[in-house]
Amino acid sequence: MTDGDAAFHPRPDSAGTDHGRILRRLTWIVAFERFSFGTMITLLALFLIAPPGRGGLGWDGSRAILVAGFASGTIQLMVPLGGFVLDRWMRAAKHIGTAGIAATITGLLALVLLSGLTMAAGSSLPFEALLLWFGIAGVAVGNGLFKPAIALAVSHAGIDPQKGRDASFTRFWLGIQIGVLASMLFAGTLANYFDWVAAFVVTMAGPIVAIILWTRARITFDSGPQRDAANSPRTLSARDDRSRLIVILLVCGMFALYFAGLSQVFGLLPVLFETQGDRDLLGFTVPTAWISASETAIIVLLTPFVAGLWSRLNAAGREPNSLAKFALGMLFLAAGFLLLGYGALTMERIPLALSILVVMMIGMSEIPLQPIGLSLVSGLASPRLKGRAIGLWYLGSAAGGFVAGLIGAAANRGTPGQALLAMAGLFVGCAVLLWLASRHYADLLDTRLSPIRQDGPALRPAET
Repeated sequence: MTDGDAAFHPRPDSAGTDHGRILRRLTWIVAFERFSFGTMITLLALFLIAPPGRGGLGWDGSRAILVAGFASGTIQLMVPLGGFVLDRWMRAAKHIGTAGIAATITGLLALVLLSGLTMAAGSSLPFEALLLWFGIAGVAVGNGLFKPAIALAVSHAGIDPQKGRDASFTRFWLGIQIGVLASMLFAGTLANYFDWVAAFVVTMAGPIVAIILWTRARITFDSGPQRDAANSPRTLSARDDRSRLIVILLVCGMFALYFAGLSQVFGLLPVLFETQGDRDLLGFTVPTAWISASETAIIVLLTPFVAGLWSRLNAAGREPNSLAKFALGMLFLAAGFLLLGYGALTMERIPLALSILVVMMIGMSEIPLQPIGLSLVSGLASPRLKGRAIGLWYLGSAAGGFVAGLIGAAANRGTPGQALLAMAGLFVGCAVLLWLASRHYADLLDTRLSPIRQDGPALRPAET
């Protein structure tokens, strides 16, 4: 048996509490680790346009949006490669995850050095591009190694049979959003009132705590029993096998389009709020990073209620399938872009209330889409290819990140309002296609714990 033939399997205790305990531990680990991701994805464009005297690079908006989009794509592009590594050496998953967090810390150290040297010089540096991309590469490698490892652990060790896959993944995803929100608030506030050196230093605190928790968890992977048949409702036919491949490709392709739009929250939209937005609140100028943070704040506030809703609907046998939830997320994103596009075209200054409302609506689009898609892809993939399937899902976000940079830069040079309205129309069309697919593949998209029977040897995380 090779490492790629195995899959995680929990070792339940008599009280049946292992699933919840493992899920809580993994959720806290990913919350701290996502500090780095939050800063790199949500605040990088602001760092690039900030003046050198505050530790920024002083770039123009279009160039900053383009580079931030490519950085986002690069960070996500490493995840499929990490998934391939994980499938080949699954028993080394613990060490792979540790190496990933260490690489992230190294990348952030490079950005601290870049920001500090730029602020000391008071102008751009001849080697700033080298240090910038070295820092981005470190975070990208770390993200690529860590994400598949922890997602795979959740897929097979943290799923609560009583609550269902989607609810369990939604709770785990809440930890990701808490980490991103904390990073945006702490790092964004320090960057706004102090400098970017302080922002990157506080960002490093998250991965440092994460690597301590990850190593102390002492998760080991050894041969275990076969997956309980009770957790595998049915064995797929050859026709089902083709259908699940189509669904995986459809979901990953749609996610690429969705992520291209979502990334504008941290690319085009902050620049638009900074240049055309009215950020005055009773004489106080609201930092742009705080407006962007409202997207994650609404996610943190609403996700527990949505996870509970999925659990109750699952227990009652009325939970909508994953593609229907995907369609709902696309509609929320389209509505947000429609409002902002209209405001940008018809108003000289975009009101603060409208900016926050739009960003919150975009945040609401993530709840029925991001964790659900990861749950669906990891559930449909065969045991030997789970790491690569998870990587394919994140490849969609990589492609979306690259496209987002091109779209955002072009829109910033032209008419942002028209570009936002065009994207709104695109996402309405995507929602319709996903809804039709949800009806066509209704039999395959079983909302019970796992749609696939996964026979064969397993690896089980034994936590001590």
